[in-house]
Amino acid sequence: MDRDTYLQYEWNPILRALGLSSSFARRSSGVLTGCCVFHKEYNPSLHLYSVSRRYHCCGCGADGILIEFIILYKGYSNSQGVCDEEVENFLKNVSVERVFVEQLVLFPL
Repeated sequence: MDRDTYLQYEWNPILRALGLSSSFARRSSGVLTGCCVFHKEYNPSLHLYSVSRRYHCCGCGADGILIEFIILYKGYSNSQGVCDEEVENFLKNVSVERVFVEQLVLFPL
């Protein structure tokens, strides 16, 4: 999978597909903040950046791009071929949801 293709995906549909959408709140324009899913904490320190599609945790130092977030959270295999296939399958479901939501906005029922 081309690692640059993640730029077409937004954080909100990804978080909904992972079941995390209620865990994050918009802190400022283009930044979602919530408790880190990679370590136990009680104060929000994980920031998801909409423009760059990156994440960063000030608590544990977790940092990377949207695709790496999915791989770590879902626990996908370290084998490159298997991991790429799993991520592509996950993103296919997300992109279908995203297109459907965009169609509802453009063409309300």
